[in-house]
Amino acid sequence: PAGIDLALGRPRADAPQPFNSKNTQCSTKWGMTVLRKWYQGHFKRSASSIDAMSASELDKVLQQFYINAKTSKKDKYTKNSLNAIRKSINRYLRGPPLRRDINILCDSEFPASNRTYREVCRTLKMEGKASTKHTAPMAVEDLLKLYQSHVLKPSSPQTLLNKVWFDIMFFFGRHGGGGRYTQREFTRESFGFGIDEYGTSLLQQRLSTAPQIHCHQ
Repeated sequence: PAGIDLALGRPRADAPQPFNSKNTQCSTKWGMTVLRKWYQGHFKRSASSIDAMSASELDKVLQQFYINAKTSKKDKYTKNSLNAIRKSINRYLRGPPLRRDINILCDSEFPASNRTYREVCRTLKMEGKASTKHTAPMAVEDLLKLYQSHVLKPSSPQTLLNKVWFDIMFFFGRHGGGGRYTQREFTRESFGFGIDEYGTSLLQQRLSTAPQIHCHQ
């Protein structure tokens, strides 16, 4: 489409990796929700006791959790998902407001659960659940077809909204997998116009902590 350089609609390879606190909070909340739901279903009691458990008690709980945790569809979690849940639990326990002086990733404090975690990960790898399955990227031909359709034409308030949303998600909302969370943090001041080294006008993010992603006009 006119005015769009599709080849440049992605983050630079050398762009700094930002720390997105909102993404981290969402991940931590998700991991603890998974643990609490499993705990209540497995032990038939309130999960609030997890916060005050001793290291030895929590070690036994986590050992059972790594073995028995299932998704809402009753499937085993992938190795990457289980790893993310484990780190989320650790962040929750060590961060505010609890700020507990424990580390569930440490073998000396949690020997049984960490040994079980490694065994479960080996099993998941043998079962083919160790790698992430990425969605195939959109073909340039399909992207052109989408831009040329009436859905993204700025001829009405609704289709203009569609185009603005799609452009923001495609060019600015994909970095680090934080698309929908990153977009919530954008404001009018998040963007500005500039000129690249070739003299081409472009739209870029102004946030100093944001990835340097450019959309050429």
